[in-house]
Amino acid sequence: MKQTLAFVIIFSFILSNNMRAQKLCTPEDSIYIENLLNENIHAKTKNDYVFFYAKKLQGTPYASGTLDTCLNESLIINLHAFDCTTFVETVLALATTKQKGQKSTKDFAQTLQHIRYRNGVINGYASRLHYFSDWILNNIQKNIVKEMTQEYSIDRVPLHLYFMSKHSERYNALKDNLKAIEEIKKYENNITIDSIYYIPKNKLENIDLSWIKSGDIIAITTDRPGLDITHVGIAQNINGHIYLIHASLNARKVIIENVPLSKQLSKFKNQTGIRIIRPL
Repeated sequence: MKQTLAFVIIFSFILSNNMRAQKLCTPEDSIYIENLLNENIHAKTKNDYVFFYAKKLQGTPYASGTLDTCLNESLIINLHAFDCTTFVETVLALATTKQKGQKSTKDFAQTLQHIRYRNGVINGYASRLHYFSDWILNNIQKNIVKEMTQEYSIDRVPLHLYFMSKHSERYNALKDNLKAIEEIKKYENNITIDSIYYIPKNKLENIDLSWIKSGDIIAITTDRPGLDITHVGIAQNINGHIYLIHASLNARKVIIENVPLSKQLSKFKNQTGIRIIRPL
């Protein structure tokens, strides 16, 4: 991406859920977002839009912690740098906004907030959908995505979320903040499913994956205690072989992997398989 983006507060607006959110964005960056939304895209489905924007944002630098720069939880728009989740959220928000025929930064910001926060409402740190299984469930309820995994796999793994509350010292917003820790713990305990469907990585080379579409969201499962998903990205299907477009920690930027997903996962001991989430 040739244009880099830096973000400051310029205005706030009221969303339909009556929650006030700050949109962090310079006028120059607002123009960039609206240029993206005005791209001439030959697309028929949401997947087509997601795939287009995922490729469009190749080369954007990787950075962690970009959503934790404000003292109070606010909507942060940052197309200057992504971690794996903010990359997926941004691409999905661009695709959703574009498919609706909307073209303003305000439209994009409203969509991004709706995707990123529980029921689209910003109400403190715990209202952000930190665990990706929680993200999936809430965005299914909001009719933004559909999970496809269970239609193609019988394999399941227990879901026990407690990593954030147990390791609160790793999160600035949770350090020495008992109230916030208890809120996070409440949401960890409120996940109503005891297991999730996934496709184990040792099966990926031997099964047909042609049903995975370019533009699907790939969520990579982990066996790290208390966690569910360790990485996310966007699928590219090339003749039935699946490659990941993602904000790569190793490459320090958004890339399209040059090896199929099965070989990519084999490099990482704690990555156990995948879930497939389809934009609606």
